[in-house]
Amino acid sequence: MPTADACPAAVPAPIPPAASGAETTVLAWRVHRLRTEPGRLGIVLIGYAVALGMWYLLFPHPVALFLPLVGLTCALREYLFPQEFRLTTRGAHVANGPARLFLAWEDVKRATHGRDGVHLSPFARPTRLDDFRGVRLDFADGNDAAVLATVRRLWRGETEAGPEESHTP
Repeated sequence: MPTADACPAAVPAPIPPAASGAETTVLAWRVHRLRTEPGRLGIVLIGYAVALGMWYLLFPHPVALFLPLVGLTCALREYLFPQEFRLTTRGAHVANGPARLFLAWEDVKRATHGRDGVHLSPFARPTRLDDFRGVRLDFADGNDAAVLATVRRLWRGETEAGPEESHTP
């Protein structure tokens, strides 16, 4: 799978017609915020040190430090570990460590994009649940146009032969 450093401008492949429900990967990329934003590592390390120090003052047993260590690592997993994004003919996939997110194209009711990426939501109108039920696709260096074009094509159900008649968002 190409990384953001190896493939700065990913070009989406043509979307083949769906053959008997087979899932085809159209665009895939990887984002590792620790590598792209190394300046924040100092803040993260200071946060770990302060949290572990405070926890040790409250619970002075070395084994008790396991809980805040795991909690902080889970909370910071999008920064510490690489995120893998895949747009397929079936839906959008995001993988970050053991966390796996998927949203099928027929379930996408709204797509919004900003400076950092695209947010796919199963809700037609903005709601507070968007962050919990939607899928956020972060841009890698220079692939924002390819991601936007691929999301538009797949969300509308377009293939090489043209748009499908049964699916219009």
